[in-house]
Amino acid sequence: MSRFRAGIVGGSLAGLTAALTLRDAGWDVELFERAPADMTATGAGLTVQEPSVRYLIERGGAKVEDLTFEVEGVRYLNPDGSVRYEARRPTRFTTWGTLHRGLMELYGTKHYHASHPVLGVTERENGRVYLATESGDEGPFDLVVGADGVNSTVRAAVAPGIALEPAGYLAWRCVADVSRVSRETSDTFDQRLTYCLGDRTHCVIYPVPPREPGGERRINMVWYRNYESPGQVAELLTDRNGVRRPLSVPPGLMAHKYVAEMREAAKALAPQAAEVVAGADEPFSQLIGDLRVPQMVYGRVVLIGDAACVARPHVASGAAKASENAWTLAAALKDWDGDPARLEAWEQDQLRESEILCESGRLQGYRGQVEGTWDPRDPTFDVRSFKERVHG
Repeated sequence: MSRFRAGIVGGSLAGLTAALTLRDAGWDVELFERAPADMTATGAGLTVQEPSVRYLIERGGAKVEDLTFEVEGVRYLNPDGSVRYEARRPTRFTTWGTLHRGLMELYGTKHYHASHPVLGVTERENGRVYLATESGDEGPFDLVVGADGVNSTVRAAVAPGIALEPAGYLAWRCVADVSRVSRETSDTFDQRLTYCLGDRTHCVIYPVPPREPGGERRINMVWYRNYESPGQVAELLTDRNGVRRPLSVPPGLMAHKYVAEMREAAKALAPQAAEVVAGADEPFSQLIGDLRVPQMVYGRVVLIGDAACVARPHVASGAAKASENAWTLAAALKDWDGDPARLEAWEQDQLRESEILCESGRLQGYRGQVEGTWDPRDPTFDVRSFKERVHG
């Protein structure tokens, strides 16, 4: 039996990677997730950075080609659909569900407690930590890892009052099967990361793998749109059942009138982008903002992933940041003797990286959504690797 026991709160990519790497480091691990076990339909496309696929490849034996889809270059389109700029810039993409499915298969369900929301966290006098749940206290744990996302219950317990600061715009996201668009449009986005720039708006489009192996390839689109007031964003985040969502409206729940408005407004984009919006089944929306905690270690409670830092998605490093948090935490706690200095050193490195990512995201968002000065030739806007961003 292991000397130490960890409780992981949150079963997304950050939580699963933390659970797997800590288990490999010799810890006993229990993971608690509020949602059902099958979350593979959650999320859309994401840019592949090395940390986010590292576990599946290095310890799961997966091949990068089976997890991702590579494009050869980047292209910028004018509003009329003509090419403004293009260059060779190989980039890989995948979907959140692809990564989550693979990590779940490796972790298993024995110590994965789905539909088991954590309501609170308490560190007692003996230094052990307990999790409050609907069925009673879980624990004791030598360490609790809060990997429960931007609305983190763990963060609210140890650092109350810290929340996402809205940036003034939302991401409207959708995925369309290639059969839902014309061959010409499919060819436009094949093998390319494509940007469509407008007046203080822009969208990003790229191909992603099929839902299942051997299935139909898909096209992922993220469209950043400014909103006029907090009242307007409250309406946009109210789903078709009248429920006000704090940060995002999931696929299948966006109000019908806003789906129709999105398809109509997309006609002002490049025609190829408008066709993707028209062919997508269930668009969804996400509030864009910034969040960064002043510290990640609170006694025997640590925060990782979006619970600790939310950088705007322009930097394409959210999953990589979360995975890197988990990998480096496990490395710091291998053969741990309880010395808090290891956690403190880990925290300083991770806070520095979070600051770099957040500032980069703010800069890109400001130029794209406020100034309208996004320049395709500016290297600031390259989809560079996570390690290049944080280590120069």
